[in-house]
Amino acid sequence: MGDTSKLQPAPDAYSVVTGAAGFIGSRLALKLRESRGPSHPLLLVDDLEFFSTRLCCDAFRDMRGLKFLSPADFLNEMERGGLRIREIFHMGACSRTDEMRESYLAENNTRYSERVWKSAIAGGYPLYYASSAATYGNGELGYVDDPALIPQLKPMNPYGWSKQRFDQFVMGEIAAGHGPAHWAGFKFFNVYGPGEDHKGSQATAMLHAFTQFSQTGKMKLFRSHKEGVADGCQQRDFVYVDDVCRTMLSFSDHRHTPGIYNIGTGRARSFLDLTRAAADAMGVEHKIEWIDTPERLRAHYQYFTEADLTRLRAAGYTAPFLTLEEGARLAWSEWKASHPS
Repeated sequence: MGDTSKLQPAPDAYSVVTGAAGFIGSRLALKLRESRGPSHPLLLVDDLEFFSTRLCCDAFRDMRGLKFLSPADFLNEMERGGLRIREIFHMGACSRTDEMRESYLAENNTRYSERVWKSAIAGGYPLYYASSAATYGNGELGYVDDPALIPQLKPMNPYGWSKQRFDQFVMGEIAAGHGPAHWAGFKFFNVYGPGEDHKGSQATAMLHAFTQFSQTGKMKLFRSHKEGVADGCQQRDFVYVDDVCRTMLSFSDHRHTPGIYNIGTGRARSFLDLTRAAADAMGVEHKIEWIDTPERLRAHYQYFTEADLTRLRAAGYTAPFLTLEEGARLAWSEWKASHPS
């Protein structure tokens, strides 16, 4: 991308996206530009190296009015009042569900977010942040985003706990009357779509399906290790990344009721459904190779997730979500265009 330090701040207030070199953050930045216009100033926050090395950031090369900051520099600049900010979309965090360093997650996912929250209040900025469906753990309390249930949730891994603790912090702040000008948190379910290439093993099954069907003609799926659940019938709420972006932008544009909300389709689908949707989008045969779930993952593995959208709809967001089949076709179209054979 060249020397990002030479980019000059735009004259108007920035829409900030942290984690802007990540999967969802980079997509959100692109959708912000589409929604707000080509001259709308964006401040993109992430490890600066990522902006020049990740495929999902290629589109930023031809954009004007962008400013780039590292997470540490952004926080320092914001806390000293050195930035003109319109709104903050806080996507930045460690998103690896297999990260086991609790101190690292506490610093990068929880304490950093707390400082962003407090700075948003001090500056009078709206704040919209990424939580996670990982906070629901094994789903023993269901997948209802009732704020009264948040203190009772028991995530199954340190990543989920890092998100849970920030949600609890937010609830405590709101109860004490301390909140940004407008705010919302979003429990993302299984987000898939273009821009995941850098995620490696943490990429969604949709990307793995595209690459494996392309390279080997078959898809590897985990066997079920839970009684009553057939192989491939583990279910998740798979939601297309553009639907996630549209939801967040709608909260900013229309000031829907503040709160912490689920973002999913509201319908659980199996991994067999997903791989079949991918194969159909690609026009290839649906072949599966079964493999055992690694021992280290079994204790943390969610066999079912499904977003309850009752509160999201009541808050004012009523747009439909793409089906798995629709999303697979869109994702394959973009993936194929960016990965010429």
